[in-house]
Formats: sequence, structure tokens, C-alpha cells
Amino acid sequence: MNIFTADTTSLKIIRLIRRGEGLRLARTDVTQADDFDVAYMQLHKLGIGRLCNVLNIGETDPLCVIVTKARARKRCKGLRCVIRRHPRCKHPFLEVAPANANCPNTLIPTDGRLYVEAPESIVVSMASRLSKYVRQKKYSEERAVLMLLKLCLELCGTYSHDPLDPWNGEVTYGTEPVMSAESLKEVVEGLSKVPGLPLARKVLSLVYNNSGSPEESFMGHALFGSSAYGGLDLGAFEANKALDISAEQLRVITERRIRPDLSMEAYKLAIEFKGKKHEQGDNPQKDRVRSLDYQTLGWREFAFWYSDVRTRGLFNASASRIVAALENYEGPTVRRRFERLISDPSFSELQDTVLEVFRPWLRDGANECKSV
Repeated sequence: MNIFTADTTSLKIIRLIRRGEGLRLARTDVTQADDFDVAYMQLHKLGIGRLCNVLNIGETDPLCVIVTKARARKRCKGLRCVIRRHPRCKHPFLEVAPANANCPNTLIPTDGRLYVEAPESIVVSMASRLSKYVRQKKYSEERAVLMLLKLCLELCGTYSHDPLDPWNGEVTYGTEPVMSAESLKEVVEGLSKVPGLPLARKVLSLVYNNSGSPEESFMGHALFGSSAYGGLDLGAFEANKALDISAEQLRVITERRIRPDLSMEAYKLAIEFKGKKHEQGDNPQKDRVRSLDYQTLGWREFAFWYSDVRTRGLFNASASRIVAALENYEGPTVRRRFERLISDPSFSELQDTVLEVFRPWLRDGANECKSV
């Protein structure tokens, strides 16, 4: 028996796996769920009671129960079972498997296999749902794009939210990305006539790899994202890329490896977001040493705290420091464009939307959460 979970439940399971629950995702030859017959069965017959309890699967959450050559098609009690047509991705499903083959995980049915939608497929599914909200005028298109971008940055990044409480629960850091911006682009550009596709394509130019925290995702977009979606569009940047340090330079600095949260290599500018973790233990001393190393290497560091970005005015005042540094390379046009943007009421509304979308995850002290 094969059990397929739809986008929302799949996302919960993927977040659960990234938190270190003894599970992993494995590629599978399974392609289209439509290739199978569907049998709706009662939960106790499926052996997935713990899965449903852990994930708080409710009556309206779709769960696809796939049985080859099923004879009976019955509606199960307590769950609305549906079968969805998936985008024609190369790998629309991933199998959930134990991280240790010798140690079975009780979340996986004993008499079958459990599959989740691939992250790229989840993004397309979410885009379809958000597009419906745009048509219903519940969200503006800009807000919908930002909400989808926030999800993409997490899936392409090295952090994951609590699967049951993504707004207020803890964040796990140091996880492996479950998709890349390149794989998402390949999937989305290969699709046609799929609901939500135009919205998904708008995100492609905004998403990037290796964001290390929700705060970094906010900073990456707010500073460098397109001005059409509330970003300052300050130029090309990279997230969590280690500096290329020569052997000669290594002899005059303390740290062996320096990896800015965000960096503009062409201008030797490094942006760091400082959570409460940076105030604890010997972290303040480590930060001072890193700052000295930046100076020695000829890089300029910009440190941002939550108090520097919690409102539009504070954020723009902080961003103006980076703009001033860019003026040294690009001339006064950088300053003029920045001031023109932040004085435009329509752009200010977009910036407010960026803050509203990301603010629930911009909690002072969020970096105190666990790592795997």
C-alpha cells in the first residue's frame, strides 16, 4: 500500500524530517498518482495513527491512499481523501524512509510506503492556492509573491520552521536544503497550463540559495530584491558564501573560514544579522575578532540587529549605510535612486508589505533555537 500526502501535509513532513526525526527523503520511480487506483480506507487499517497525530491531520486535510488495482472505493472516516493531478515534474514524489535502515521509524506505515510531494511540486501547488486568493481579492499579487518567496527561501535555505507552529514555534538551523533555486527554475519553466504558474514564475527571479535564517531571508530580499516587490535592488549578492582567503591572508587573520550572511564580493561588503545568540557566552568576543578580520582583509562589515529593521523607517536608515558605501564605487546615482524609492508612497506600501509578510519570523532572539 502506498500513501501519498498532499502539499500542506507534505510540507509538514519535510519540516519534521529536517528537524532530525530519524527520517530522510529518497528519490523514487513513482511519477503520476493518476497511474494508480484509489481506495479510501479507515485510518486504523492503514497503520498511520501516529503520523496523523504527530501532524495534526484534520478532517479537511487531503491524504491520498493509493492501492494498486483497488476493488473497493470507500470514503474513510475523519479524513477527506482526494487524488490530485501533479505537475509533470521529473520527480513529483519523494519517499519518506528511515535514516537508519536497521531502525524502522513508527511514522512510516508497517505495511506500505509513505510519499510526499517534491518541494518544487509543493511550491507550484502553493502558487495555485495563492493565485486563487489573489483572484478573490484576499491578497494583492505582491503579497502573494512574497508569501511564496518566503516558503521558497526556506526550502532552498539551511533552516526549517516548526511543522506544527511555523509562525511562533522554534526554528531549526544548520539543515540541508531540500531543493535549489536552479531545480525550481527547471521545473517551473518546463510546465504549461498549470494553475498558479504565472505566480510561481514571478518568484524565480527573487529566490536564491543558502539563506541561513528567516532574518537573513528578509534582509536578502529587502536589500537586494526587485523594487517591484519592495526590495531596494542594491545589486548582485550571495548568501553564506565563504570568503576566498589566500594562504598569505590566513597568516594575518584569526578565523580560518569567514562566511558572511550576505555579501557583495565586487564591493567587499559583508552584511551580518545579529540575534540574541550573539550576546551570549563568548560570541561577542568572536564577533569582535571577525570584525577585525574583515578590516584586515579589506572588507567592510555591516551588522544589523532586530532593533535596526523592525520598522520601515529603521530599516531604511540602516540600509542607507550600505548605500553610502556603494556610492564610493558607483557614484551619486545610487543615493539618488535610493532616496527616490523610499520617498515614493507606492514603494513605501510595498516595503510595509514585505515587513508584514516577514515580521512574524523576525523575532528578537530567534537564533536561540536549536540546530541539527
